[in-house]
Amino acid sequence: MDMHEPSQDCPPALMPHRSGTVFTLGLLGILTGLGIILGPIAWIMGQNDLRAMRDGRMDNSGYDQTQTGRTMGIISTVLGILIFIGTIVVVIISSLGSAPFIYGLF
Repeated sequence: MDMHEPSQDCPPALMPHRSGTVFTLGLLGILTGLGIILGPIAWIMGQNDLRAMRDGRMDNSGYDQTQTGRTMGIISTVLGILIFIGTIVVVIISSLGSAPFIYGLF
């Protein structure tokens, strides 16, 4: 038997989990206000990793931390979107307040 051929008795190697990365991206998305950027990354990475863990392709020792990071990614994405929408609303309202006679408000 060739040394480079996998043995029939040896199970395939599992991919290492990335729970620390997913968790850190989710947390940074919440704490830094960059949730609209970091949140979706944590959300998608966490979703893919959880699926790989359930399918047996990835080490599942980081399952809980990955799930927490994915949840924080969802939360930071929603907060980032709400902050973005709020900023747009404030800009529109402030621009209306600078020239109310043009829009017939007064």
